[in-house]
Amino acid sequence: MRKFARYSRAFFVLLTWTGRAGKQIQIEGLTRDIGAGGMFVLAPKIIPIGVSVHYEVRLPALNRTRCGMRIAGIGQVARLEKNMGPAQWYGLALQFSPPMVRVTATCMR
Repeated sequence: MRKFARYSRAFFVLLTWTGRAGKQIQIEGLTRDIGAGGMFVLAPKIIPIGVSVHYEVRLPALNRTRCGMRIAGIGQVARLEKNMGPAQWYGLALQFSPPMVRVTATCMR
């Protein structure tokens, strides 16, 4: 049973983490659903369970001000699902660390 509602929305997400050799790895994925406690991401690469990941999701503008929102923070991979969709994509359940979530406006000029 989830603590927070999840909303089925597809947004681009940038994921960054430190690999085994200490090298920073960055990939782009697509959210399948998102909520206050976490999100499910379709990604082209596996991120091991338990790894801390910095995420950045850009939400589009909803009105004519052309200001969208950016959600960023730290989360932890809680679950993996392999071979999602028609191509070789992986499903990652990412649980947010609530104190680390930042929401900011992003305006296009």
